[in-house]
Amino acid sequence: MAEKELLRRHLEVLVMVEREGSVHAAAQALRMTQPAVSRLVAESERLLGAKMFERSSRGSVPTAQGRAVLARAQALLRGFARLADFAGGADPVIRIGCIPRVMHGLMPRVLERIYAAGPSAYRLQLIEDNSAALLQQVARGELDFSISRLADAQLSDRMATEHLYSERTVVVCAAANRAVPRGPVALASLLKHPWVLPHRETSSRATLDRVLREQALPGIVPIIEARSFETNLAVIAGTRLLSIAPESIARRQAALGALRIVALKEPLPTSAVMLCHQRDATEDPALEGFRLLLLDAARETRAAIGARKRA
Repeated sequence: MAEKELLRRHLEVLVMVEREGSVHAAAQALRMTQPAVSRLVAESERLLGAKMFERSSRGSVPTAQGRAVLARAQALLRGFARLADFAGGADPVIRIGCIPRVMHGLMPRVLERIYAAGPSAYRLQLIEDNSAALLQQVARGELDFSISRLADAQLSDRMATEHLYSERTVVVCAAANRAVPRGPVALASLLKHPWVLPHRETSSRATLDRVLREQALPGIVPIIEARSFETNLAVIAGTRLLSIAPESIARRQAALGALRIVALKEPLPTSAVMLCHQRDATEDPALEGFRLLLLDAARETRAAIGARKRA
């Protein structure tokens, strides 16, 4: 009887066991029986000549050899999916996740470059989420790229990061809000005002909360907490509430006369926006082409942010 070969199904099972953390959870995710998943893991280990996981009552953890194999397994599975697209005549699909602030400045420039490249350039599957969720999805191979803040995230050795641009978070109020001085003010003096803030998981809110802790100031309990900057800015435009926003968004709204950027004696810090992807993404021509397109759009975004600061 011929020796059994390593099949795509073996790779899918290995990747799912790592992703779910146990054979039992992987079986549920794959809608397979637990014995069937265990058998495929055992076959994979025998065919590869290496132990993939350390098993215990707490689940399945990849071994050092397993981590190396799993990285390649994820790349191969992505390659299979992309090959099926090409065989079917479909354009390559790029799965990308962005934090909200990126949707205003960087992504329009990315989309313009895609349209300029022609109808057969790329198809995007784009989601908006917080940084932590996006980085987890890149680590699991569910996204090709994330554009987010890294903060204190623990990245695996399979992941690569590239700096795209940095942008400041600013405090804003309605243009007609006379309760907030026009001259430079201390952040502490603004805490008596009512606030509408983005959700705690957003990068801008995390920046504000960190500054408050560093200055030993009490945390802000907002009247409204929303995920979108648009909601917050729409609320403050006609009220006495304060909020925060990425500087590029705030400056556009200020130019329209809707709101005013509050001058702080000590400005809030800038936040680095990073591109994150699996290290082997550069081996895929479609992903590498998109990465270069994205870096070019980021250069234009950096220049635009610099020009607004000088204006």
